[in-house]
Amino acid sequence: MPDPVDRRAKRIVLTAQGVDHRRRVRLAESDLEAAWRAELGSKEWAALQVLLERLASIAGTFPESRTALRSRS
Repeated sequence: MPDPVDRRAKRIVLTAQGVDHRRRVRLAESDLEAAWRAELGSKEWAALQVLLERLASIAGTFPESRTALRSRS
């Protein structure tokens, strides 16, 4: 699809099948999250979210060699 602002660019859009697939994936993700939340309870779920956010914030800050060394141990 041509970009109306930049004629050199082309926009990439999902097909109807792609939109449907994205919807189904998001529903499955939501169901899985609800199941984990129910299993852990609100206190543990909140702690997990904090830890995952912390890990996400440091992801990529380690050189490849350190990551490789850790995976061997």
